[in-house]
Amino acid sequence: MTIQRVKNIITREDLRPELVKEMQEKEASGTLNAETDIVPYYFYLATKDRPLNLKAAGLQARSIVLESAYRSSEKDPSMRQAIEGRNLAYAQKCAFQLLQQGFMPFGSHIKYIGPLNDANSHQRCMGITMGKLEEVDVPIVNIYPECGVSTGMLYGSHLHVYLNKPINVRTLSDELKQSIGLHDATPMTVDDGLAIVEREIWLKQAEIIQAIDEKIGVRTI
Repeated sequence: MTIQRVKNIITREDLRPELVKEMQEKEASGTLNAETDIVPYYFYLATKDRPLNLKAAGLQARSIVLESAYRSSEKDPSMRQAIEGRNLAYAQKCAFQLLQQGFMPFGSHIKYIGPLNDANSHQRCMGITMGKLEEVDVPIVNIYPECGVSTGMLYGSHLHVYLNKPINVRTLSDELKQSIGLHDATPMTVDDGLAIVEREIWLKQAEIIQAIDEKIGVRTI
């Protein structure tokens, strides 16, 4: 049974000014309470950029797809494990940075690497595909290239292009890079990553859409 409401749209102006101020201060100072602040902080975030529609609340989240490298092609098992460990730590810090900025990060390589065997091609495909299905309503994509731009990132981004999602290139803060041992230099410079994204994604959007159209047997352009 649907409960009838006299108001289905909540805006930032509807919230108590002192609540907004309190959430701003606690967010900035890192003092949010995991019990008492969950409800007010939710409404503070949910109304930050646009009104919260109570009839379509599932589409209101400030969410971003996080694309970064994970898998290594290194032949030596110990070296490969070290690189993939670093890449996972980097992805987790990117997610942490987005959380600090008030966004909900989506990254299949963070979620499914534990439950699935990434070295198994079938399970790897399952994880990537399930991640993309979860991300279908997530409107924005951030690529973090500092650990490289993998073929998996490119294939995933081709799907994002097909679904009309804007793709940005972003970096991890120096402080967070240093926290995982990336002190002086990252495996790939941001400029090199930006060049790959421009060459393989931004400049090929029509080509990407046509190729996917042909593969799945429809025509959208």
